[in-house]
Amino acid sequence: MNRIGYQTSARLLSQCSHKLTRNRTLNSRVQGAFHNHRMVAEDGCNLKLIQKEKIDKILAWSAVNNDGFALEHVPERIKDDDIEYAAISQNGLAFQFVRKKSRDNEKLLIKAISQSKLGNPFYNTAEAVQFASKRLRNNLNVMKIAINLNPLTYRFAGKSIRDHKGLAIKTVQSSPCVVQYLSRRLRGDKEISFLAVREKGFTLKWLSKSMKNNRKIVEEAGKNECEALQFAGKELQNDPEIYRSSILAHRRYLPSPDKSEFSQRAHYLINYVLKYAGKSLQKNVGFRNEAFQKLGNL
Repeated sequence: MNRIGYQTSARLLSQCSHKLTRNRTLNSRVQGAFHNHRMVAEDGCNLKLIQKEKIDKILAWSAVNNDGFALEHVPERIKDDDIEYAAISQNGLAFQFVRKKSRDNEKLLIKAISQSKLGNPFYNTAEAVQFASKRLRNNLNVMKIAINLNPLTYRFAGKSIRDHKGLAIKTVQSSPCVVQYLSRRLRGDKEISFLAVREKGFTLKWLSKSMKNNRKIVEEAGKNECEALQFAGKELQNDPEIYRSSILAHRRYLPSPDKSEFSQRAHYLINYVLKYAGKSLQKNVGFRNEAFQKLGNL
């Protein structure tokens, strides 16, 4: 074979080798892509195991459809409205991983929080509202939806919502403990305070100082839960009427006076309530005897 023949053969061999290498590389890429898609199909959060430069929109979309939380591992360059919507449709709490501009998207947020299942504490996507923009956390329409689904989302509300009396009254009636998240002004509101302690006396803890010294509010709290009296203002800690009302309100937990255990349990009740009273009332033997007699006559 002459020199030209050798050169031609070498060139052909080089071309064939290059094509073979290219085919092998292409085949390797195809296999790699297939492997990646299979990984995210099994568990969307496997996306975190894949190099970011190898993640494309199709792979990201497949991952978030499997598990909305996979949105955390989607590169910012890939995220768009469709991928975020798919993630939130799978799990509303994936809202925490959306882009900054999407945190101010009212429709997207409502889609996220509306997936909450009433009565299911393990699926409360209404809490996604905590990741929303300040504007949306002050949006009455958005917060009403969130609070209706999960009253405890009140703690994520903006200042204007915390000071909205109409919403506060409606929520406190069904979930009195949200009183702790209200504005200072509303925690000193007599109407709201009375509603709260009537439903749950312990909420006296979160009311304003003026309400803790309001005789009507404290008395109602003590009737509901005697433990609430530990939060009564100093001015009322020696008020006999408040502690008498609490003792008599808890008469329902005692047996009838003709039972042998009545006396022991009645004295226990009186002692239990009075442990939250001032020292002068605790030492008042006459008050104790009078309370015992009234319990026996009810």
